[in-house]
Amino acid sequence: MIEHRTPAHKKAKELAKYLRGERPNYDYLKSVFRHLRN
Repeated sequence: MIEHRTPAHKKAKELAKYLRGERPNYDYLKSVFRHLRN
């Protein structure tokens, strides 16, 4: 069975669009992605 995933570059653009309004700094983004990994 083939798993269909959104291409990484498209997902990155979606995330950027979502986060842009908050104007996040590096430390905030680092924290967000650390929570995603766990």
